[in-house]
Amino acid sequence: MKKLLTLAVLGLFVSNAHADWRMEKFDIDQDGFVIKEELLAKGCSVKPGLFKNADKNKDGKLSKGELRRASEYMVRNRCPKS
Repeated sequence: MKKLLTLAVLGLFVSNAHADWRMEKFDIDQDGFVIKEELLAKGCSVKPGLFKNADKNKDGKLSKGELRRASEYMVRNRCPKS
């Protein structure tokens, strides 16, 4: 039981660390948000409609959660692999 609890706790840390790669890669000014210009600077093709859809609170920038939820159609298919 103790091993199972340890693995569960470690799993939480691993998944959070993995989620941060998007911010590390695309948040050029390290302000905690990604704007359209930062994605363009990294070589991504950004369609205005997709960015607006990903920006759930309509503040013109993507938070870590917004970027994570949108990564399938915003990042993985429209940004360079490296």
